[in-house]
Formats: sequence, C-alpha cells, structure tokens
Amino acid sequence: MSAALEATYTGRNPVDLQLYSVVDAANYFRIHVAEVCALMGWESTYDFDFYYRRLGHAIPAMPLYGHTSRVLTFRNLADIFVGSGLVRGQEDRLTSAWRVRELKQRFPEITLVGSGELEEVLSHAVRWMINQDSQRRDPEERIKKAKLLLMEFRGRIELDEDGSPARLFPFTGADLYNAARFVAIDPCVRFGQPALSERGVPTGDLFDRHQGGDSIAEIAADFDLSIEEVEDAIRFEAGVRFCQC
Repeated sequence: MSAALEATYTGRNPVDLQLYSVVDAANYFRIHVAEVCALMGWESTYDFDFYYRRLGHAIPAMPLYGHTSRVLTFRNLADIFVGSGLVRGQEDRLTSAWRVRELKQRFPEITLVGSGELEEVLSHAVRWMINQDSQRRDPEERIKKAKLLLMEFRGRIELDEDGSPARLFPFTGADLYNAARFVAIDPCVRFGQPALSERGVPTGDLFDRHQGGDSIAEIAADFDLSIEEVEDAIRFEAGVRFCQC
C-alpha cells in the first residue's frame, strides 16, 4: 500500500476498515440478509417462521430493528463470500449458513479464504458439515459439489503477500464457473465500492448512465472500455439495485 493511501486511512489497513453494511453483502452476493447474519454468527431479527412457512425460503419477512446497523470489514466480506459458496446448492440455505459458523467453531484452525487446493483439514470440515444433515440424500454428491463451489469461490479472491484478502471478484450472473472478472471489490479503490477491476470505474456510475438513456456503446466510448466490461458492470449493478434480500 502506498504512503499516500496509508495516510488517507490514518495508518489503518483498509482490509480492516468497516466499509460495508449487512445489506451491502447480501446485495453483492445475491444472498439473504438472514444468511449474512448466520454466516457472521449474529442473531437475526427476521421472523423465521414466516420465512419458512409463507415464502418457501425465498425472501425473508420484513426485519425488525438492529441487524441492519451492523457493519463489516472487507475481511468479513471475503469470509462471507466464500462461506456463501458452501451455502449455494444446499436445499436449506439458512440452516447451511449456520452450519458454516458451526464448522468454523468446531475447526478453529481452518480459514475459508485461501488459495489453491483445499487443505486436508478443510476438506474434512466440509464433509463434517454436510453429514450433519443425515436425512438428506446423496451426501457424497453434495460433499463433492460443496468442495467444487468452495474452490471456485476461493479462487475469486486475490491475496496479498501476508495471505490477507486484497481483492474480490463477485459473480455478475448465474454462471458460477469460469465467470468473467471485470468487476472487483477492492478496499483500496473507490473506498471499497464495486468497480471495474482494470479502470476503477464504479459500476454504479455506468449503471446510472445507462438508466439515463445512454447506450452501452456510448458509455464504452466515453470511458474507453470494452462493450463486455460495460455489460458486466451494468449486469452486476442491476442485481445489486433490484436484489430483494
């Protein structure tokens, strides 16, 4: 980190600054606020009975007060992102989110954010988590899928020389494999706002231009970007703005 940037953050590591809300995390990663709270180990104020009975795990009931005032660091955000990879594909996502927290408490030596192949202890922890739901079918298939997703999500976080998360590439569409990496979240760029990874242009600015009537080609020309970069930024930001999390 440059001396100027370090001075801007008064000597603190941007990774550990509280830059994000619970709702930000939910919108960036297309998960529910209740799942974010569960992954952080926080009691949520949602009416879970309504969440299950009426909405079939779709959209939580209206929240009470308290959890939306919680704030997250980029380190928290990276941990939630990787944890959400373990939740994806599970039949009961909310329970699975709590299982991730149990996993981290039971195996304190593991870290979800990492690089390369899964460490042996993390593979063992994933197997333990899936096997907690003894009534579910095909546990081996679910374990295999969970490990593949975990590796995919881990691979979208760049680490610094100390092994701390430095930059995160969120998914911008439904494809979770071999997805583009045009959009990045970097605590050292635009105060952690999602932006195009190569140019640092906030996705919100591009989305607002498009909503104002400018064509994708016009926006690309004005910012000297490719059509693919602009489309990906708009796709991501549309998901954030219209996410019912």
